[in-house]
Amino acid sequence: MDTTLEAMLRDAQHVAPVYQPYLLCRRLASPVALTFPSPSSIPASLNMRSRKTSTNSSKESPVTTTKGDLAPRFDRLISLIEEQNKIMGEQGKTLKEHSTMLEALEKDATRDDKAYEGRSLKDESTWGALDKEALAKMKVAVDGWKDLMNVSLIFIALFLTVVTAFISPIIQLFSTPSSTNPSSSSSSKPPLPPTSLQLVALFYCLALMFSICNSVMCVLGLQWSGRLLSVPQGKTNLERTLNRERRKLLAEKRLLPLMSVLFWTVLLSIAFFVVGFLIQLWALSFSFEERASILIISAVAATALAITILGVILATTYHATIYENSPFESPLSSASITAWAWINQVLKKVKAGSKKRKDSGQRWHLHQPTISPLDRFRRRVQWTVGKLSRPPGPSRHESSRKAVEVIGKIESEQREEEPLEALMTEKAEDNENVKALKGYARLVINTNDTEVLERAVASFEITEWWKNGAELLPVFLAVRERFLATDTSFRVKETVTKRLSDCREWSGWRSKHGWRSDIEGNAITRWCRDHCNELVYRSRESHCQFFAAFVFFTSLDSNNKDLRKLPWEGSYEKSVVRVLSSFDQDQPYGLGNRYFLFRSAAIECGSLLEDGRSDDVTRILSFGDQSSVLRSLLRNPYIPWDFIKDIVGFITQGHEARVLNEMAGFFSNLPGIRPVRQELLVIEFLGSLIPTLPSTFSVPGSFELSSVLNLLLSHESDIEGKLPHYAHTLLYFLDHGGFETLSSFDLAHDFFRLCLTPSANNFPSKNNQDRARAYLDQHGALNALPGPSEKESQNLLGVIVRYQGMTSDDVVDTVVDAIKECDSICRTGRGIEMKVALSQIDHISLLGILCQNPRISGRHILALLALILEGDVIGCMHAAPVLLSNLPWVGQPDGDLPILAFLASLIPFLPSNYVVPPEFDLSQTLTLFMRNDPDRRTWRKYSDALIQYLDRGALETLSNKDSVQGFLHLCIHPSDEMRFAWTPDQQPSEFTCDQAAELEKKLFAVEEYHSSSESFGSVVPNLVEPSNVETGAPWWPVALQMWRSVGRQLGRMWRWSRKAENLDTSGDVELALPHLAQF
Repeated sequence: MDTTLEAMLRDAQHVAPVYQPYLLCRRLASPVALTFPSPSSIPASLNMRSRKTSTNSSKESPVTTTKGDLAPRFDRLISLIEEQNKIMGEQGKTLKEHSTMLEALEKDATRDDKAYEGRSLKDESTWGALDKEALAKMKVAVDGWKDLMNVSLIFIALFLTVVTAFISPIIQLFSTPSSTNPSSSSSSKPPLPPTSLQLVALFYCLALMFSICNSVMCVLGLQWSGRLLSVPQGKTNLERTLNRERRKLLAEKRLLPLMSVLFWTVLLSIAFFVVGFLIQLWALSFSFEERASILIISAVAATALAITILGVILATTYHATIYENSPFESPLSSASITAWAWINQVLKKVKAGSKKRKDSGQRWHLHQPTISPLDRFRRRVQWTVGKLSRPPGPSRHESSRKAVEVIGKIESEQREEEPLEALMTEKAEDNENVKALKGYARLVINTNDTEVLERAVASFEITEWWKNGAELLPVFLAVRERFLATDTSFRVKETVTKRLSDCREWSGWRSKHGWRSDIEGNAITRWCRDHCNELVYRSRESHCQFFAAFVFFTSLDSNNKDLRKLPWEGSYEKSVVRVLSSFDQDQPYGLGNRYFLFRSAAIECGSLLEDGRSDDVTRILSFGDQSSVLRSLLRNPYIPWDFIKDIVGFITQGHEARVLNEMAGFFSNLPGIRPVRQELLVIEFLGSLIPTLPSTFSVPGSFELSSVLNLLLSHESDIEGKLPHYAHTLLYFLDHGGFETLSSFDLAHDFFRLCLTPSANNFPSKNNQDRARAYLDQHGALNALPGPSEKESQNLLGVIVRYQGMTSDDVVDTVVDAIKECDSICRTGRGIEMKVALSQIDHISLLGILCQNPRISGRHILALLALILEGDVIGCMHAAPVLLSNLPWVGQPDGDLPILAFLASLIPFLPSNYVVPPEFDLSQTLTLFMRNDPDRRTWRKYSDALIQYLDRGALETLSNKDSVQGFLHLCIHPSDEMRFAWTPDQQPSEFTCDQAAELEKKLFAVEEYHSSSESFGSVVPNLVEPSNVETGAPWWPVALQMWRSVGRQLGRMWRWSRKAENLDTSGDVELALPHLAQF
């Protein structure tokens, strides 16, 4: 036992002192160390060896150990353990101290790389630093003013001494009587001195008075300058700083002119003294009987020197006036520049006035208040006569062109952009926050002290600028650029950048239960949105930092409120998955612009997959519904298949059949889906699944392909080069059970015919043709049916008319199917019986049913409309205003409205001089047409039709002029998608663009004319006011109508001539006869 303990102690000496007690306890507590086996249990060989070892050990260490000897050893062990506990406690304290010190060192080391904590706009420390900056700048200005006034005082003191020395003898000459005239000694007043002496006295006195005025103003200026440096009133640093800035502004307005006055008074004093001195010198030179050559030479020299000095002054002033940043700038040059600018302004006003008088001197029949009633009168006569006799004549737009040209000459002055200094100037109507922001901006932009920027950047809050409107956007950008200048620290730049990502967390955006309902974006938030769009592409870390803010700023735009969700769902992963699923809605084209946001999220996920970071994508998608993400990706109107195929493949990998089963309802109804860059994402998605589907795959029973077939057939012309691939994809699914689930074999028949028909954009493969032909041969029901009988056609039309006004879904579906069937019959050349059936019903009632059904597209009734118009075109023309006034409030998302199809079909039947009646109102039609994005299939056709009607008088009959502005603007300035993604035959025609520009000018002229007429207190008459012969009102004979129109127009002309006093309407009446001859 003794030997064992000694071995333990000997082994413990070779380890660290900290672990020695622990090692001893383990060795003592082990059974090997404390239990001794019996001799019988030890093998003989081991026993012999043990005995031998024991014998040797006994020889080496003859000391024997008893149980009593263990007590001191255990006491020693316990003392070691206690000592070790103390050491471990001390080491724990040391480690904690070291950790604290390391944290402090890390904080100090990385302090310059971290942004400042945000502070409010009115923070005391911020405005304390800005107040010191304002005081320092004011002190510099005041010191300069004081130095100038002190120098001026010293100079004036010396100058007054000189002037006094010169003027004293002159005054004595005035007061001393002449000794050459004894008789004048008895007179009370001395005789009048020579004129030269009077002039000398005059100029000396003027020099003396101007010098005295200069000294007085210097004394007052020194007193006022001292007041500028005193502490202004105010309870907070913000109030004191703003008051100091206001005091500085007043000082610049008052004391700076005082400095100029000091300059001019000193200059005039010297000039008056020099002039008086030269006069005195020349008078003295010629005051002797003999010639005083020396005095004359001195007078010439003095005069030459004075002229030289005057030339130097004029030359330097001219140089400073002509060249910027001239070293010779002075108050004299500044005054010259101001005077020259004023002269130019006066000359421009004189020139504009002469031009105005020249224009106003034109003949009275060309004046707008006169020509407009005359033009209206001419159109009324043309309407009345044209309706009764249909004589050939010019179109409406030609007749009003002169009036529009006259109105177009009235050019409104465009408001120039205010300079930055003007935007930072306080106004009386500004609130406290605006004043604080402007003061903050002035001090930050104009400072050169980086320490001030360090202390002021923490109060740079974007939300404070947003609250006070978009007018301060230039100021906001100028402040931000100053913080990001090259002389500022990295910490300042990081603070400005972090304010953008932290803007979403501002409490002012939120209410008790979520986001405030009244928050809207403005120019500042739109700038933040665009800047976030740039930042998210810098790096992956930058994307994680700014993407949530990017989502929030985009959600403030119109129709993007759905992107916000709940305030506490602002993590990066939730933001990405929310954007990716944002198009999972029935009308994705009615949402706001989120192209860049959606593109950023899709590209980032695709980049993660390319880099092998699929776990990050899995984590992101785990925060949302993957089926919703898939539907949104396939509905999106922006991103083509190449950008989303990796994400789609990642979601569907290994679960293709399950995904198809879950999305069966989605594929059965595909509203609002359009091609994206000539790609149908739905069919691309189905094609991507084919390589991974098993050979035994069968289409689920709920998976219905009719909507997919209809989508392909509807956009056949928009998917150039893709038809063979799409046909192969759909044939695959039809072969694997999709044909049995079809609800409409008509679509399958059209699809198979498409597979067999080659065209410029479709080169079907032989395999596709064989499979399509096999379907047509195998299923005879798909072949075209014979035309219906006359009775069947009457039954179809009877179904349409009988169920007019009913709103039941089943009834509406029945009517829609009947309309499509009738149009299909007419389109396939089987319309003879249909034409006979149409002759037995009311065409106008049928037109009303067709145009007022929101579930009908224009392409569904084109052939039927042709038959209706062929039967009664005059009645259809008269019915157009009534149809336009009874339109539904919803329409097709692609803009294929039945009323537009009717109007476009009616155009070939219109006479050349056709002018729309007053009840022809296109406001609701334009609103429905422009509610969604332009569709390449319908835009050109319907825009041409609308332009023609607007050009025939529909522009003046609009009840809502705002409804046409967006349409005209889009015709003149097509969007990027229309210009680059559409084919030339899909883009607006050149004629439409030109006419839209003319109509926009007319619309602007009417609005200008209306606004100008309101100043006269009268109502502006419409440019077109035809008589109401077609509206069912009491009919007037032609003579009475003309007489009534003449009386009404002459009365209005008289009122206009009386109220337009500022226009010169005098002129020769005979000169107006050529104009009246047009009527």
